[in-house]
Amino acid sequence: MAKIVFTWELGSGMGHVMPYLSIVKALHTKGHEIIFILRDLGQSKLISEMYRATFFQAPVKISPIINPIKEPLTYVHVLHNNGFNDLGVLNGMVEGWRALFNTIKPDLVIFDHSPTALLAARGYAFKKIHMGGGFTIPAHVYPLPNLRLWLKTDTEILQHDEDDILATINKLLHKLRLAPLNQITDLFAGDPQVLHTLKELDPYKERKNGNYYGAWIDPVGEKPLWPEGKGKKIFAYLKPFPTLPSLLTTLIKLKSPSIIYIDKLGDKLKKQFASPTIRFADKLQDMSKIAAQCDFAILNATLNTTIILLLSGKPALHLPLYLEQWLTGHNVENMGAGINEPTLKPDEMAKKLGMLMESDSYTKAAQEFSNRYKHMNAQEQNKRIMELINNMLPKNS
Repeated sequence: MAKIVFTWELGSGMGHVMPYLSIVKALHTKGHEIIFILRDLGQSKLISEMYRATFFQAPVKISPIINPIKEPLTYVHVLHNNGFNDLGVLNGMVEGWRALFNTIKPDLVIFDHSPTALLAARGYAFKKIHMGGGFTIPAHVYPLPNLRLWLKTDTEILQHDEDDILATINKLLHKLRLAPLNQITDLFAGDPQVLHTLKELDPYKERKNGNYYGAWIDPVGEKPLWPEGKGKKIFAYLKPFPTLPSLLTTLIKLKSPSIIYIDKLGDKLKKQFASPTIRFADKLQDMSKIAAQCDFAILNATLNTTIILLLSGKPALHLPLYLEQWLTGHNVENMGAGINEPTLKPDEMAKKLGMLMESDSYTKAAQEFSNRYKHMNAQEQNKRIMELINNMLPKNS
């Protein structure tokens, strides 16, 4: 049987693990050996409770950033802030990844938001697949575009920044006696790409012929139990942020039945905002059932959850915490299928929540989106992925 490795290097949250559960299930059934190299081994529990797999810690940068870019404009700036601006740091991480590859000897590696792992994998014969949202697999263009769309930028500065990072990468490749890159996006070129998004939500409008697979729903999570209350059913899936208490206050005042899942929410806040119309869920919810039953959601514009809800014709209020999430919320708002509220100001959140409650236009736009993709389903997506993987594995596996 084959050795198949999944890597996750940058980013946070379960969105870098959850989409693979159904794939892992199918591979496990076929008897393949599954290995995960994860940024956060705390997320391994989600997998290890169901399937047999081996876990390694990903080599990631933990030292302070040298000359950090506080507001990254492009994917290049993300690389800068994660060690690609320092040859010594980059070399250390690449050697760590290569040591893992040499130890494991994989047949196939599936990369999720793992640019250093991709760099380290150059020169190896094992097969490679790139999986992730549009943000984590940039379009093959030069220079990479500014993604903070509200800011004006100088293209020459972006080119200069990209050329600097490229020079550092190529110095390392020279040391490893490997061919240089012509541009940074060569890291992602030449291997199959599986985009966990849809064209309308892709932050790179420059992308041509993208392989869009949407999102996957796996029956993981508990059955939703809605609290009492009349009116629209609201599902909130969030991470804590400073003005969260004001949002919870607004939800209590609405008296709509609401299920709220907030990662690492303390008991103090749960007691403070206890209400007959609010249920604080302690476990992940079954998103297929949530999407079918809720009227709208409140999210941090997390991509996979956003897609699941849109495919069910459900709009959302998006409260982005990071650039990638802002781009998702912005694209949804442009379609009219939700509202983006990046300021997180109490009055603005309350106002826009009221707009979702009162207007049916957002639901109609989300339903139009859903109708465009009515042919898409999780089973078919898994089948496409498994066909791709099986075609890349050794014939005797």
